[in-house]
Amino acid sequence: MNIFLKYLLKSSVSKKGRSLLLIFTITISTSLLIGAMGALNIGRGAYEEQAKKVWGDYNVLISANKTSKTPFFNKDKISKEDFEAFVPGTKVRGYLSADETVNIVLGGVSAETYSKLPNMKILKENNLKPLVGDKAIISEKTSKAYNLGLGDKLKINIKGKERNLNICGISENNGEFFSDLKNQFSVIVNENTVSDLWGINNLSNVMLVKLKDGVNSKEFVKKFNEKNSDCMAKITLDKNGIDEDAKPVAAFLYFMTLIVVLMSSFIIYSCFKLIVIERMQVIGTFLSQGETRGGIIKLLLGESLIYGVVSGVLSMFLGAGVIYLLADVVNKYKGYGVPTKADFNIKYFVLGFSFSIGISLISAILPIIATRKLQIKDIILNKISVSDKKSYKSFILGTMLILIAIVINNLDNSISIKFSPIVFFLFIIGAVIAIPGITKIITYPLMKIFENVSVFFKLALNNIRTSKILLNNIRLIVIGMISIMVIISLSSSYKNTMLGMAKSYKYDISVYQAMDPTRIEPEDPTKIESTINKNVNIKKVIKIFAVRDGQIKVPNKNILIQGIEPQTYKYYDNYLEIKDKDEFYRELDKNERNVAINDKVAKEIKKSKGDSIILRINNKEVSYKITDIFNAKLSPDVVLINKENLIKDFGIALPTMYSLQINGNADEVKKALQKEFKGTLAQAKTFDEDVVESIGAISFFTKILLFFSVMTVILGMLGMINNIGVSFIQRKREFVVLNSIGMTNEQQRRMIFIEGVVTAILATLLGGSISYFAVNISNNLIKLVGLPLPIEYDFKAFFIISIGIFIIMILSSVFVMVKNSRVSIMQELKYE
Repeated sequence: MNIFLKYLLKSSVSKKGRSLLLIFTITISTSLLIGAMGALNIGRGAYEEQAKKVWGDYNVLISANKTSKTPFFNKDKISKEDFEAFVPGTKVRGYLSADETVNIVLGGVSAETYSKLPNMKILKENNLKPLVGDKAIISEKTSKAYNLGLGDKLKINIKGKERNLNICGISENNGEFFSDLKNQFSVIVNENTVSDLWGINNLSNVMLVKLKDGVNSKEFVKKFNEKNSDCMAKITLDKNGIDEDAKPVAAFLYFMTLIVVLMSSFIIYSCFKLIVIERMQVIGTFLSQGETRGGIIKLLLGESLIYGVVSGVLSMFLGAGVIYLLADVVNKYKGYGVPTKADFNIKYFVLGFSFSIGISLISAILPIIATRKLQIKDIILNKISVSDKKSYKSFILGTMLILIAIVINNLDNSISIKFSPIVFFLFIIGAVIAIPGITKIITYPLMKIFENVSVFFKLALNNIRTSKILLNNIRLIVIGMISIMVIISLSSSYKNTMLGMAKSYKYDISVYQAMDPTRIEPEDPTKIESTINKNVNIKKVIKIFAVRDGQIKVPNKNILIQGIEPQTYKYYDNYLEIKDKDEFYRELDKNERNVAINDKVAKEIKKSKGDSIILRINNKEVSYKITDIFNAKLSPDVVLINKENLIKDFGIALPTMYSLQINGNADEVKKALQKEFKGTLAQAKTFDEDVVESIGAISFFTKILLFFSVMTVILGMLGMINNIGVSFIQRKREFVVLNSIGMTNEQQRRMIFIEGVVTAILATLLGGSISYFAVNISNNLIKLVGLPLPIEYDFKAFFIISIGIFIIMILSSVFVMVKNSRVSIMQELKYE
């Protein structure tokens, strides 16, 4: 036993290539699994860090109600029994006198409370206390951007009036200054300075609150909003919303990890099959010396355990790198000074390590246990051959599984989605089982056709259809192709859908009228619309009213409520998937409380066309009838209502966005509009700029998808090459026998080359067909995890992969030819 153990260790070290392939395969699979498990908390970590930088310990923000007549509330009328700390303030918007394109938010607080603002840390000060008159605090970032120091003057324009502020303090870039940029920054002054500009007294438009320990923030917000009509509260950090945003990412990663794991299992299986075959002579020697089968099996399983342990350790480091990479890519606030923080939960690494050992043992156990079926004398004499017995049982079983999968997949939509995981696995397993039978059916008539044309062609085709070794080569290539095509098609479909979303709206310029939570509005709330209306180059305006914190009362689901002008929106939005556009918008255009809801939400709240739902905005509740259900694809959960109802029922009077169709040059019109928008947060962008921004927004996810795709391709290629090595060792005696009965090396080379080319053709045809259906079935699987993404087969990738398969098979054939020329007839047939 000790001698055999030493042999195993020495053999593992000597066969570095195969050992590295095993370790690499297991490590990659496990690392991707660890990354997928950590994905759900990745977005949350970056968002929570950003929230801490902005809000500090304050967990509730109070502002004027969106439907109130003024953007102010009386701070003294608010009950403070649940408050541990609070800071009331008043804000107003203006711009830099020297540059009208630079927006400024002037925040006013009392002389004593500026130090209580979240994360307020004064780095430099000069006669700052008390904060009165024209004394002002700016951020370090603004100080450097505009070369402003203590004692310098900052000239600003607020509500049409020039004002000179005296810089008396410079703070860290946190809290009120977190989002300072070159073209937009905040300034803190005394509250009386801001109140005078507004013409108000003892009123505020913002209050930061830190609740007492034991006070539930959600319950507080709910009760506060029910009691107060002129102001509203909201939680500064909505963890549930973060988790909802992270779930699609996690679902994608889990799905792709599953595909990679399936392919890795076959690669590990084929590697251990090669290991067992190569060591068969040594195993026979040890058996002849009295070693037991059970002892050898235990040692071989022990070797697979070693691979699992080594890979598990390596995957911890690589998995940590994957988690950090994902966290860094998701971190949108790096530019604001938020460091990337990843959630290295020990649970992920323990599960990953266990998975590494498990996949190694499970994938290796079949070829190891198979040695029990062999006769000891055959093992000792190395008379191990692979049975080519014909059997159509597997073909019939595989075909039945494929047909069952196709039938279920084409049933009622809800049933096919519900059972999609079972359907997917039935189809893949059925296809894998049926591949040898399908290959035999295809090659038999071809063999008959070439019978009188080329004996080598006939012999090659006969070898392919009768040899389990060659059939297994085709099977592995097809499995690799399915894995690669599913992941690449998923990646390309996601990217195309997101770009399609950006390009599916018909406009030239978009104007986003930002409404921040504190309702800091310009002097004239209709300034943006009036500016748009007086521009002679604008021929059509599409107004969109969006309420992002709306709700469907039952079951209290947060949702985007969008108010539209049906007859203009109809020609603007070509992204939503609607069965009958005319009927859809006709219903919304009626003078009734009608609503259209996306299918994902309808399924979640169990509502159908004709049912009623109650929409809630700012504690106002109104019942609406569902007149249609549409597919929003990858858009956020949304309901559409007529904008007149949004104004009448909920008092939302200002559009969130204007989409403009123009005459003339879009860049010139945009510049003219942006100049008129001074003193507001309105941003004008051309259609092309929006598309570029959309590409940037999805770049982090496309990088992740690309990473998975590349790993899958690499694993697939390594698996194919490894299987060629297995097949050569298994066929050595076959080649020698052919050589001994008169077939020359040149004739064998010709036969091997034909086998390689035909194998590539058959594998490509079968792999393309099966992977096409696998991608089709994946559509329902993706819908099941809450991602209504239409996955389309990537034919361009299929063409490239097919070329790659041909190259690999030709190179592998050359490898087999070279190896075959060095085989000794006497060595292989010494026992005959």
